[in-house]
Amino acid sequence: MLSSKARALLEYERAHPKMDQEKLAWLSENGWSAGRHAEQIARLLLDTDVMAEFPDLAARSTRRYEHGLRTNRPRRT
Repeated sequence: MLSSKARALLEYERAHPKMDQEKLAWLSENGWSAGRHAEQIARLLLDTDVMAEFPDLAARSTRRYEHGLRTNRPRRT
């Protein structure tokens, strides 16, 4: 089951896909790490029920991951 905090993150990400000052402020105010929020979203989307509810975010997360592979950037752990 998705917590209300996690659901708020996914809904905010859906409505605000671009990183800007407003998004940075929202992430900080809601206890999310701005530098790692994409990884946190990807982790949430490993749940198939969450992926089904947020297919647009799942697709975006997959594209971001594949882009990282193509550009050969080192992955954060």
